[in-house]
Amino acid sequence: MGFNALPLILLLMSFIPIQSGLTKDLPKSSLTVTPDSHVFTGETVNLKCVIEDYSKWRWRNGLLYDWRNIWTPEWRYEWYEGTDSVMSQTSERYTVNKDTLTIRGATGSDQGQYWCRGQRDERPKSSQLSSAISLIMMVSLVVSPSRSQHFSSDSLFLSCEDQSNSAGWTVRRHTVRNTEDCSKQTGSTCRIVSLNTSDTGVYWCQSESGEKSHPQNITVHDGDVILLSSVDPVIEGDTLTLHCLHRSTNSSILRADFFKDGSLIQNQTKGEMNITNVSKSHEGFYYCKTERGQSLHSWISVREKKENNTGSEQHRDGDVILVSSVDPVIEGDTLTLHCLHRSTNSSILRADFYKDGSLVQNQTTGEMNIITVSKSHEGFYYCKTERGQSLHSWISVREKKENYTGSEQHGAQISVFNILTFLLAACPYLLCTVVLLLKCYRARDTSTEDQNQYAVTEEETSI
Repeated sequence: MGFNALPLILLLMSFIPIQSGLTKDLPKSSLTVTPDSHVFTGETVNLKCVIEDYSKWRWRNGLLYDWRNIWTPEWRYEWYEGTDSVMSQTSERYTVNKDTLTIRGATGSDQGQYWCRGQRDERPKSSQLSSAISLIMMVSLVVSPSRSQHFSSDSLFLSCEDQSNSAGWTVRRHTVRNTEDCSKQTGSTCRIVSLNTSDTGVYWCQSESGEKSHPQNITVHDGDVILLSSVDPVIEGDTLTLHCLHRSTNSSILRADFFKDGSLIQNQTKGEMNITNVSKSHEGFYYCKTERGQSLHSWISVREKKENNTGSEQHRDGDVILVSSVDPVIEGDTLTLHCLHRSTNSSILRADFYKDGSLVQNQTTGEMNIITVSKSHEGFYYCKTERGQSLHSWISVREKKENYTGSEQHGAQISVFNILTFLLAACPYLLCTVVLLLKCYRARDTSTEDQNQYAVTEEETSI
């Protein structure tokens, strides 16, 4: 009797997974995002793909097998972006470490849907596609000049930016007076031509649906000294430099004492103080005091340093800023723009500089010089490097004032003009006074003449 192989074939076929409905039984994938799916420009975002245990993977014969007890090969993770299911490619900003996709220096182009799945060499060879997670780029409030303390009478420019679309966002503020839209607002921008102490308050961007950006404190000082911080907020381990700035020079004062929470912490021979390797203990209220005056108090916040799965540093904010040597700039001045990196606080070796969205210069030193500044140099500037891109900064150019002699003559002209104006304003009153005095004098003369005539008449009568 010949051997019948049919029963053996049927037995082996019972161990083959059902192809129809196979996706239903594949291990499920889920996708998580940190710190949040609402992302601010410049942030670092981590997407983590989690594949469920496949210990009870169901086969055609209905039996359950625990593959973990047999062999557990590692998963290879595939990442997809956009509705067209294009697999994300690793790059300088997109890096993959096992189950985590890291996006550094998020921009508007990173907004969209993401999902993942796992692949491997043994059964089960694939997981199901995860549900999609949508990254939504949030608008950031850009303040220029980029600092928290400002002099009264200076100008201030604020804008809502996300490098893709800021339509529908407005700049709002909360001051001692009330909560309102920023004055003199045009679309998603606001310019205050002459700051007043009443402009001190909290500013933020707000959408039509009520979403808000991170708030920023703006303090306006009518004194002659303000305190500037090199970075804000400060990350643990950073180097912090505090500058004591004078209104008339816009440069650090030669000598200044620095205070924290009311106590003197350092007196300097130059108007700046450095704190290396910042920790949470450095958080507090700071101010500086000089012979020319005292700054207002500024709160310096220190954020905890975060690490991603690779052990590398992760910052919630962008790592590149644009620094101007002087602000505001006077016509004829020399202006130097520095592209600064958070970790080094020094100029980056290579940076491209842009004005109003157009490339103006690419450098090998991370800085750009404009020798003789004119009004045509006024505009929005930012720098772009391999490590990221700075936010846009408004560089204002002021007209050069007259020299002392011209000013003195102008002041003399103003004095003469003021005197003439006063005399003209006082003339009607002086004229009325003179007329009244003349009338009184004439009335007095008339009365005297009548009395004299009466006396003469009496004499004649008596004679």
